[in-house]
Amino acid sequence: MSKFQTVLLLIVCLISSGSMAKHKTTYLVGTECDDFTTKLLFDSVSAESDVRFEYINFDSFSDALNAVSRGYVDFLSNVTFIEERTTTLDFSLPVSIEYVYLFTVDKPELDEISKLAVPMNTTIRKTIAEEFPNIEFVEYQNIEDAIAMLNLRQIDGVVDGLNHLENMVLSGFNAYLFNDHLSLHPVSIVTPKGKNQSLLKLIELHAHTAEFQRHFRESIEQYQLLIRKEALRKQVIASGIDVRYPLKVKLENIKLFVNYYPDGHVDGITADILYEVCDLLQIDCQLVSDEQESWSSMYESMLAKEIDVLSPLAITEQRKELFNFSDEYYSPEAILVKRKNYKDGVYRSISEMFVENIGVVEGNFFESLLQTMLPEKELHYYPTQKDLLMGLLNGEVDYIALTRAAFHDKLRRSKNVLAITEDTDVGVFYSYELGFGFQKDEKGRVLSELFSKALNLINEKSIIKKYDYPPDWYTTIQAQKKISRNSIVRFLFIIAILISVVFVFHRRSTTDELTRLRNRLALYKKYGSLFPNSKVLVYLDINKFKDINDNYGHRVGDKVLKQLGHNISRFWIGDAYRIGGDEFVLVTSRDVQQTERMLEGIKEFGFYEANSETNLLVSVSTGMAFDFEKNLPLDNVLNIADQSMYQSKHRFRYGDRRQ
Repeated sequence: MSKFQTVLLLIVCLISSGSMAKHKTTYLVGTECDDFTTKLLFDSVSAESDVRFEYINFDSFSDALNAVSRGYVDFLSNVTFIEERTTTLDFSLPVSIEYVYLFTVDKPELDEISKLAVPMNTTIRKTIAEEFPNIEFVEYQNIEDAIAMLNLRQIDGVVDGLNHLENMVLSGFNAYLFNDHLSLHPVSIVTPKGKNQSLLKLIELHAHTAEFQRHFRESIEQYQLLIRKEALRKQVIASGIDVRYPLKVKLENIKLFVNYYPDGHVDGITADILYEVCDLLQIDCQLVSDEQESWSSMYESMLAKEIDVLSPLAITEQRKELFNFSDEYYSPEAILVKRKNYKDGVYRSISEMFVENIGVVEGNFFESLLQTMLPEKELHYYPTQKDLLMGLLNGEVDYIALTRAAFHDKLRRSKNVLAITEDTDVGVFYSYELGFGFQKDEKGRVLSELFSKALNLINEKSIIKKYDYPPDWYTTIQAQKKISRNSIVRFLFIIAILISVVFVFHRRSTTDELTRLRNRLALYKKYGSLFPNSKVLVYLDINKFKDINDNYGHRVGDKVLKQLGHNISRFWIGDAYRIGGDEFVLVTSRDVQQTERMLEGIKEFGFYEANSETNLLVSVSTGMAFDFEKNLPLDNVLNIADQSMYQSKHRFRYGDRRQ
């Protein structure tokens, strides 16, 4: 007797013995392996109602789908809509996306993969084949079969869902979230045809609530993080690193990155990231430097193999010959700072600024950098950054070179609003990567790999934002207001500035910086309660936008997005929002025919970029939601439009672009 038949027999026995008859609101839910997302949804529904669910585990998705089709179980989740499945199943509206992972032994590039194993009776194979037509596929019934093929190197990778993440990662395989590389269809809940209709609708509505969506996303993120942390700690044990002995670390005393205090503790971007990584790896990292030690002394200690770790260390090709490096954890950006209103819009490149008076700190990194970028140019030298800033304010120089983080720090620490600004027309003229440096030996190689994996698991952005953030002009202005109480004119002036700043910040919080359209926050502020049924909502994104980024670079991709935003502003009558990536939402009070006419100027356009001589024909997929009987929650309307857009994408992918 097969495992599938055994499970079905068990279900029949449970029913016949009356164990389920005691509670008429108990339903059977099919699961596969560690089906975390299914239990998350149905447990949440159960907590909000008197309905109870029991989970029946199957060896494969194919077995679970067979069971619900025959009516042996009541519900199954994470099912992609296929027309032929509707003969035996009823589908809910889409309730989530499926988290799909690529599991590998090594770290291959996607274009190096030639053979993949995928589960039987799923849509994964078809979806991957659409994006990667040259890949050969092998189907498997049980995950154990896939693991065996992977261990024998018969395949390059296995593609499967979140429910197999823990098993695969703890077995030592690499796991990469595959969603960003595929156009995945959303998944639904299914029930046997004609059964459990009201309960299916109840589950669907619960899954669409903002509270559950937030809970679902946070739980998934936490689940993935815990699994990866556990796997990483197992790798530390297996690596041969003796955690009984601490790593000797030296950190250079650089404001924002490493700040030493009299009580012996340190903080800053580099210090905080280091200790969080060491805590995650459960490795003792011992600081053996102090604020007085020079950079040259630390560097010599590293070359002499007296220490294990050195940072912040710029990652360069020359240094890679001397040290092993972790992945970068921060990229400082070099900018030019000037007095406000000085030569706005004059320069686009630092190479054009040969007539300007430019100041640098003597012996600083920017001195050699600017001498290279502006040969034969006489620079103005200052002993400290404080003197450099005063030179700019006093008019001794017209521009000074700083990192953006240092510029923000100067503005925050000033008691007054400084009349200086970044020259945004020139923008960032240089950036580099900082990482942790390790010895050029086997131990250093292993540590660099472990640190790199740990960096992917910690929240670097929150640490960086703690130290590198724009000044709080509101607080600064309020402080000036308190000091200037005796001057009515100055008081009114401060109030005017305060109102302007609050308006600007509010505007920025609801405006997409790239396209100048409104953003997701603005969309939910206006329509977050209920979307009126008198309006038409259009959901759109750019076809093959990932290919544009991959083939021509993100700079060209950003320009394509800006041109689409310009076209929307030109042709669209109504509200327009960029909600993320290449996804836009448009809202209008015009009828459907007028809406379609407006979209004609948006759905396809030519793009030309002179510098790289890039010439593209860009097309956009659209989906509309309209004529619903009553006002609906915004998420429901977005769901309807999203489904319509997927049909548009399907037509584009198979060559029919008439609609």
